[in-house]
Amino acid sequence: MALKNTQNTEHTVFTKNYAYYYDLVYKDKPYAEECDFVEKLMQRFSKINDETMQKSTQKTILDLGCGTGRYSLILAQRGYQVTGTDLSADMIALAKKRASDARVNVDFHVMPMQETQLDRQFDVIIGMFHVFGYLTDYQDIEKMLHKTKEHMHKDSLLILDFWNGEMVLKDTWPQKVKIFSEIVDRVPTRIIRFSFTQLDTTKNIAEVRFQTLVLEKHAKPGASSTQESTQETVINEFEETHYLRYFFPEEIKNYLQAHGFEVLHLCPFLDVDGSTDKLQKVWSGTIVAKIKN
Repeated sequence: MALKNTQNTEHTVFTKNYAYYYDLVYKDKPYAEECDFVEKLMQRFSKINDETMQKSTQKTILDLGCGTGRYSLILAQRGYQVTGTDLSADMIALAKKRASDARVNVDFHVMPMQETQLDRQFDVIIGMFHVFGYLTDYQDIEKMLHKTKEHMHKDSLLILDFWNGEMVLKDTWPQKVKIFSEIVDRVPTRIIRFSFTQLDTTKNIAEVRFQTLVLEKHAKPGASSTQESTQETVINEFEETHYLRYFFPEEIKNYLQAHGFEVLHLCPFLDVDGSTDKLQKVWSGTIVAKIKN
């Protein structure tokens, strides 16, 4: 299927409703384990001050597309000086509240990846949970890589994960349903999220349309002990369409090399020692690069 307008904007993705329920939908995502993976890559490939990236010499991290700040907060709690950016003001508001509640110092900014302007350099720049794929237009990818280089010094690392095109083409399900149950503001709540995916194989872009229902469970008024005592009511319903670019491993490697990066490592996500052959068989890959000398 040929898709027409495939650009994500602050008005179309991660808007208020989606942002509010985002952390509930991804409550079981292993953020700490994924931060362990990032640290292993930093320890292996960083040449900043010392080979072991000791926390006693605090390192600076820029978390691109940081969302509600889950990675940022974990890394800050581990001793790094973290700055997070995201195009969604609603997600950044939640990230700031999360940091304040945890009494963790993270510097958050509302800022699209391709318009990063912080006037400083970072030791490590990360883009987690496939945020690089939200840049579906080649010009935006080019702008993002250019802006990223402006925020790197000669020993900085860039770490990006991405959807692996080979598995996307083989294993995409056109329809999925996820159901999550949680207590929200002391009320039993059920979230049902439908996703409908279509691929544009000429542009290497997936259109993912999310439809979400939020239901609350309340006691039925006047129900007797012999009757069903609770009922569910839909309290919210919303929809967002996300466009995600998927990359083939050699393609993303060539993108970075063409824009002045030296690729240091390419592996399956969460598998530092995973081979290139293994990468062909998993949904998510990770690329590590630095500025080419």
